[in-house]
Amino acid sequence: MKHLSCYLLVISSLFFLTSCSPHPSTGVWKTASENELGLSKLIVAFEGKAEFKSSKPVEANWHCFWGKLDDQTLELDCTSSINTDQARKFVVVSKEKLNAEFRENGKLIAKLKRIDANPVLAE
Repeated sequence: MKHLSCYLLVISSLFFLTSCSPHPSTGVWKTASENELGLSKLIVAFEGKAEFKSSKPVEANWHCFWGKLDDQTLELDCTSSINTDQARKFVVVSKEKLNAEFRENGKLIAKLKRIDANPVLAE
């Protein structure tokens, strides 16, 4: 019986550790090239928030909440500083550890590359 309780303790500990892993799309991302939003950097923080700036068609700050769609995909619900009454949905799809795609309505907006930076949002 003692072995069973140790076994259950180990299994439950492993479950706890794996459930706390960050999503692979969290981090700081830079765009690989010009894009229709003028997006250059995307910050996806661990606590379910994200932000980015766009320069096209006009300059705006975007504040987002994200949720996991699957093991590689996050959905971002975002509002811009220009029109806070209208939300837009974007998707970040992790392709590899260092690459991702930023999409809206299935359309590729930008290819992203992870950079070595702390994904802390500005307060």
